[in-house]
Amino acid sequence: MLRTLGALELVDAEGKQVLGAAAQHKPLLILALVGLTPGGIPRERLINALWPGVPRKYSQARLKQHLYALRRATDDPKVVAGTPKLSLSSAVQVDALELARHLEQGRFKEARALVSGELLEGVEAESGEAFATIIRGIRQQFAPHLALLRAAEAAEAATEALPPLTRASAALNLAERELRAAVNRFRQGVLSLPQEASEAYHRVAACNHDLMEALRSAANSGMTEDRLMDAAADARALWSRSELVQRLQRAAPGWPCDVETTEWLLSGTVRTADPVGMILERYLLGSGLAAQFRFRMQWQTAQVLRVLLERRAPRLLVLAQSGGRDLAQFEPLLLRSEARVVICDPDRTGLELARLRLQGLGERLCTVSGDCFEEIPKLKSDAGFDLILCGPLLDHLATRPAAWLVSRLGGALQPGGTLCLSNLKQNHAWSEWLRVIANVAVNERNRLDLMLLVGDRAEPSTLAWDRDPGDIVWCLAIQAPPSG
Repeated sequence: MLRTLGALELVDAEGKQVLGAAAQHKPLLILALVGLTPGGIPRERLINALWPGVPRKYSQARLKQHLYALRRATDDPKVVAGTPKLSLSSAVQVDALELARHLEQGRFKEARALVSGELLEGVEAESGEAFATIIRGIRQQFAPHLALLRAAEAAEAATEALPPLTRASAALNLAERELRAAVNRFRQGVLSLPQEASEAYHRVAACNHDLMEALRSAANSGMTEDRLMDAAADARALWSRSELVQRLQRAAPGWPCDVETTEWLLSGTVRTADPVGMILERYLLGSGLAAQFRFRMQWQTAQVLRVLLERRAPRLLVLAQSGGRDLAQFEPLLLRSEARVVICDPDRTGLELARLRLQGLGERLCTVSGDCFEEIPKLKSDAGFDLILCGPLLDHLATRPAAWLVSRLGGALQPGGTLCLSNLKQNHAWSEWLRVIANVAVNERNRLDLMLLVGDRAEPSTLAWDRDPGDIVWCLAIQAPPSG
């Protein structure tokens, strides 16, 4: 990066000064004048500014020498190049240009971090009217941005001087303004997508990342739920153009993933016809949020395969999974191993799909339509289970019912049996998006929270932890002690 907001300096990606010609005054001036002049600067104008009164032949030679030295010092043959105008390589960032971009998008903290002094500090000693004209033009160009930054700093200082209650109110107002600005950027970006599919996808990814960061910041500021929802209304409306997100937004509280939504997420197939909704849906289905859903299924599938290979006539219990997809691929193995399967789910459509997929099991498949809290005590009276799969059930249970359920399920295991739990991690990247945009309320937990749910069964030797590549969900396999 070329630092111009303070002493002139060129630094590498690690913040270390680039030495050699790039650390000398005249080459640094060349970099600064070329980088800060919109569209680049004509060679002749640069020569007249830096070597006034020097014969043309000698001044041109000096410029060539400095350009050559800069290319060697930076190991970039195009660091400054062009005819008839010289321009700076896109590989070199200029702090003043970055500051302008941050301020235009409301990122005052990032803008402030770039400033260590005045713009082109200490260059007034250079003589000549041509040079002075260029410097005045550059300073006038960035004067509004620097004035805006000073105004923001003054407002922040004034806020710090306010009593705590007033200061908190001012901070909330600032958080709301920044969230509304992010929502507006999201709206503008999504409604002006490029025609090329991959470019549109990456635009949506960038816009939504910006939106999620603003949602997180607003939530951390203490903004109320109603205020968050109001500020994000336009983004929520845009996301609802995806039929998948619309299903989530309209789902009844408590369990948004009915069998159709679950199958949709697992298949990864875009179904929305609306052009904006289609690209949003495509991005969502390819995101870490949808990937963690598929990861849970793959993780549970691996547990099923292990049990079927290790045990004769195993008994499996599947809770609130909808559809029996993770078992259907192993139907021949389920038949050969004489496995017995119990599926308990309040979603009748999901149970019907499971019965259709696993119809080959005949009487060895038992489907129970009802609340697992009512059915588990009845199931426990029968023989214990070798494997219990809970799917995403814990995401939708508060601490007390979750602890009760884990305790009862642990007691329903055969000796050496395995209980499989999973839960969204606390404060993962999509937390606020789920709550504010998709209208999905979940109970996120950290590792300690899950250990507390497990309680006395939390012996390290009996626990096997796993988590998805996107670091969004915990998966925990708890093994019951062997017999004897």
